[in-house]
Amino acid sequence: MQHPYLFFTSSALSALRAKADRPLGGEILRTLARVADERLGWEVYEPELVRPWAGYRHHAETKLNYDEEYARSYVSQYRLSMLIRNLPEMYAFAYLMLGQPAHLEAAKRWLLTPARWDKRTWGAYADSEATIDQYTALELRSLELSGGTCVGIRPHPTEERKMPVFEDTGIFTTFKLRGMATAYDWLYPHLTPEERADVAACLGYQGDRLYHHALNGNALLLGSILNHTWLDTAGLGLAGLALYYEHPTAREWVQFCRDRFVDRLLPRTIGEDGEFPEPCPYVWEYSYMSAAMFFEALRRVTGEDLLAHPAFLKVKGMLNRALTPTGGLAFDDDMMGFDRAEGVAYSFRPLMFLFASRFRDAEAQRYALYAGFDPPGAERGKFYPGGRWHPERREHNGHWEYLWSDDTVAPSDPPAESPSALLRSTGVALLRSGWSPTDAYLAFRSGPYLGHHDRFDQNKIVLQAGGEKLLEHLYGANYLHFDYFKNTPGSNTILVDGQGQERPIEGDQHTTFMRQYKGEGANGRIVHFQAGPDFDAVVGDASHAYGDRLTRFRRYVAYLKPDVFLVLDDLEAPDPATFDWLAHSYGEITIAGRDVHIRKPKAGLLMRALWPTDASWHLERTPPDSNGERLFKHLALRPAEKARSVPFLVALFVSPLDGAGVPVEVEENGERMLVSVQRGEETVALEFDLAQRTVER
Repeated sequence: MQHPYLFFTSSALSALRAKADRPLGGEILRTLARVADERLGWEVYEPELVRPWAGYRHHAETKLNYDEEYARSYVSQYRLSMLIRNLPEMYAFAYLMLGQPAHLEAAKRWLLTPARWDKRTWGAYADSEATIDQYTALELRSLELSGGTCVGIRPHPTEERKMPVFEDTGIFTTFKLRGMATAYDWLYPHLTPEERADVAACLGYQGDRLYHHALNGNALLLGSILNHTWLDTAGLGLAGLALYYEHPTAREWVQFCRDRFVDRLLPRTIGEDGEFPEPCPYVWEYSYMSAAMFFEALRRVTGEDLLAHPAFLKVKGMLNRALTPTGGLAFDDDMMGFDRAEGVAYSFRPLMFLFASRFRDAEAQRYALYAGFDPPGAERGKFYPGGRWHPERREHNGHWEYLWSDDTVAPSDPPAESPSALLRSTGVALLRSGWSPTDAYLAFRSGPYLGHHDRFDQNKIVLQAGGEKLLEHLYGANYLHFDYFKNTPGSNTILVDGQGQERPIEGDQHTTFMRQYKGEGANGRIVHFQAGPDFDAVVGDASHAYGDRLTRFRRYVAYLKPDVFLVLDDLEAPDPATFDWLAHSYGEITIAGRDVHIRKPKAGLLMRALWPTDASWHLERTPPDSNGERLFKHLALRPAEKARSVPFLVALFVSPLDGAGVPVEVEENGERMLVSVQRGEETVALEFDLAQRTVER
C-alpha cells in the first residue's frame, strides 16, 4: 500500500484542495495558512529529563508534593510532546494543500528531529535518586498514571543497592507517535529514502517498546479506563497503522489496540448517555479525538468501523447537550497547574465535523458550526501546557476541521420540546431554556467520584444566561492554593464549619474511581430528574461527601422557564455547625440586604435568600490568584447561629442586568416546602417533598 492511505489517498488530493473554493473550506484553509506562517520560527527543543524522585514524594497525609524542579521538567516534556502531536501533521497538511516550501521544511523539522533523538531522550525520565525500596506503592502508582513506569531494576554500580529504571510508557511517547505517524503517512512521497527510514525506525522501535511493556503490564495503563489509556492505546494503534505494511510487528500492535477498545474501553468507559467519566473536557478531548483518528484509520486499512460503535455514537449527542450557551462544556473548569480548559470546546470541532460528514448528522453539524463559536478554523483550541515557564499558545486543529468538514450537511438544533438532559453515569443534570447563545443554562452535578482530576464539589451548580457566565468556579494557581481553587471552597456548593468535602479513598484513588463509576456507594447521586417544555427539576443526594461532618445533604433545583431557578438545600449534621451556602462569580457583586446582584456586561443575576430568615450574605477575599491578587469574590450565605439542620432556599432570577425578580412566598408544612411564585397574572405553586426527595409543580 502506497502512502498516504490513513485518511486520504494521493488521488483524493485534488478534491481536498477544491474544498477551498467553497465558503467553509476557504475560511478554514485561510486561517490554517496564517497560523502555519506565524509558527515557522518555532523550534524543536530538547526536553528536560524528569526526576522521578522529586515529584512524587507523598506526605504522611497522602498529599502529593510537587516541587518546582519536577513541575518544570514535567511541563517541558508534556508541552513538547503536545507540540509534536500537533505541528508535524499541521505543517504536512498545510504543504499538501498550499504547496509552500516553508511548510514542507517546517513539517520535516518537526518530524525528523524527534525521530533522530536517542533512546534516553524518548524515555523522558532521569536516573532515580532513590532505591526501589524507598518508593511506596502509592508513589509508584502516581508516577505510572503520568506515564513514568518502573520497567526494570538495576544494581548500583558501587554500592549494595537496587535502583529502579523509569521510562515513559504513556503520553510523552504516544502524543508524539500520533503526530509523527500521521505526518509520516502524509509526507511519505516528499521524504527522501533516508528520511523515511529514520522515521520508520523510530516509530517501529518506540511501538515495539510500548507493545513489549504493555504485554508485561507496564504500559498503556491497561487496568484503567482513564484518558491516558485512551490516548495511549490510540497513539500506538495509529503508529501501527502507519507501519502496517512495513514493520513486522505493527499488525500485532493494531490488533492489540483494537481489542482493547472493543473489549474494554468502549463498553466500560463511555457512560450511558455518552459522557466520559473524568470531569474535565480537557481530557475528554485527548480520549475522543485520539480514538476517532485511530478508528478512521482502522476503517480505511481493515474495513472495521469503530466510529459507528453504538457506545461511540452516543458521544455526539452528549457533546451537543453539554455545550453551554457561552461555548464551554458543562463544568469545563479543571486545571492542573499547567492545563487550562478555556477553548477546549473548540477542540471537539473536528470530531463533530467527522460525525456530521460520515453520518449526515445535522446535530453534530450544529455543534461544529455553533453560533456562539468563533468561525470554523479559528485559533481557539486547547492550550499547550505552559505553567510559568512557557508562553501560552493554542493547539491548532484547522487541518482536521478542513479534512472532515462537509458544508452540504445542514445544521439543526436538537429537539426543542425538552432541551434539558441527564447524564446518568456521571450524575450531571443540564437544565436549559433552549439552544441559542443567550439561553439560560444550569449544570448540576451529584455523582460518583471520578478519579484524579475530580473536584470535591458534589451538589454544585454553574449558571449562564444572556451570553454570560453568572455563577461559575473561581480559578487560581492550583499548586499554590490547591485546596481552595480546585475543591469545595471555590465551587458553588456547601461548606460545613468552613470545611469542604472529603476525598473518598478506599485504597488508591483509581481503585475508588473504578468501584464508584457505574457501581454502588457513590459520593453523590441524582435521585430525581424531570424535564419538560416549561419546568425542570433535579434532586441530588451528597450526604456521604463530607465524611462525619454531615448526615444529610440533598439539593433540590426547580427551574421555571425561562428565567427563575429555586435552589433548596436540606442539610443535617450530627452536631451544631456553621453552614456556608457558596455562590461565586467574576462579575460585579453587590449585596443589598437579602438580595445579591451579580452584573456582567450583557446580563445579570439576582439571588434572593428566602430561607432561613436569619441568614445573611458575606463577601470575603479569596486566597491569592495566579496573579498574586486576593479578590473579594468568595460569597457565602450564612445563618446567624450554629444549628444541626438548616433548609437553605435561594431564588435565582436571570435577566438583563438589574432585574428586580418576582414575588416568592414560602410555607413549611412538615417535610414539605411549599413555594408560590408570582409570574404576571399567574401564581405557580411548587412542592418540595423532603421525604420523597421530589419536586412537583
